[in-house]
Amino acid sequence: MVSNMAHYYFENTPHGTRKNGSKLNTKTHYDYIFREGEYAHMETREEDLAFTSFGNMPIWADNPGMFWEAAEAHRDKPDGRAYREFRFALQEEFTLAENMELIEQLLKETGIKDHHVYSYAIHDKAATFDKQHRNIHCHLMFNEKIIEHDRPLSSDKFFNHYAVNRAGEPTQGYRSSR
Repeated sequence: MVSNMAHYYFENTPHGTRKNGSKLNTKTHYDYIFREGEYAHMETREEDLAFTSFGNMPIWADNPGMFWEAAEAHRDKPDGRAYREFRFALQEEFTLAENMELIEQLLKETGIKDHHVYSYAIHDKAATFDKQHRNIHCHLMFNEKIIEHDRPLSSDKFFNHYAVNRAGEPTQGYRSSR
C-alpha cells in the first residue's frame, strides 16, 4: 500500500547567485520565474506556470518587470542585493485556489503583503522523482525596503539608503527589513 505524504521544502535566498558566486541579474531572474522575455516560450521545457501575482508596486513601475529592472540598476554592485526570494513547496493534495490562499496567508503573516514590493509565481508540473506526483511550488520575490505608504518615493530615491535631515525627517530611501 502506497500512502501520500506531504512534501516540505522552504528556501530563503538573499538575492540568488550563480554557481561561481556572482549575483543573478534581478530582472532576468524575475523573467525566468514569471516566464517572460526570453523565457516566455521555452521549447525544451514542460510549461509549468500556473499563476502569478504581485503587490505594492510603486506608481512609477507600470509592471513588476519594470520594478525589478530598476531594483537591479540601483543595486550596490557587486555584493548588494535587490531582492530576497522564498522558494517553497506547495501541497499537491490542495487545489490551486487552496495553495494560493496559503501564499496569501504567508504574505500577511510575514508583513510582506502590507510593507514590501513583491511578486510571486506558482509553478506546477509532473515531479521528476515520480510522474504520479506533482512538483507544485512558489517563487516569491520581495524587496526588503519597508514601504511607507504615506511617503511614496520616486525611483531615484526609492532604492537609496535611508536618511534623515537635521529635524529627523526622512529624506531618502526606506529602511530595510532584515
